[in-house]
Amino acid sequence: MYSSWSATEADHVADHVTDHNTDHNTEHNTDHDEELREKRNKATRFRQHVNPLSRKYQEPQVSPSDFTWMSSAFSSPSLPLHLDVGCAKGTFCLDLALSNPGALNVLGLEIRPPVVEYALGRRDKRKLDNCHFLACNANVDIKAVIEGVVNNGGRVK
Repeated sequence: MYSSWSATEADHVADHVTDHNTDHNTEHNTDHDEELREKRNKATRFRQHVNPLSRKYQEPQVSPSDFTWMSSAFSSPSLPLHLDVGCAKGTFCLDLALSNPGALNVLGLEIRPPVVEYALGRRDKRKLDNCHFLACNANVDIKAVIEGVVNNGGRVK
């Protein structure tokens, strides 16, 4: 079961725990810290595995004509695109995008929509204009993803 917390709320709790634990001028309330850690862990916990062969995931989720989002997701859609299949919460994608601003766009594909929403929230928090995430089954949608990127001026690296 997924938590009712949004990615923004989870990040806020994570930031609060970090800020609270690094403030050495105040007396620590370990019960409060533990409570915040528990809430954070529950907020970012997702189903670990899904069966990509189940009927639910065999329907195409992406069409090459749906890639009009590229111009709003990437400030320079014509930059080379790094495609990460199975990006999970997007940590690698975010790090790659942060270390290559203006040189590379990063697109993460993940089969679990709630995880994609979480990754998009992390991207938005960092105000990245060279990183995006899509919810799709790469087994079914990879051809449409590549066609969509190429048809809209992108270059897959």
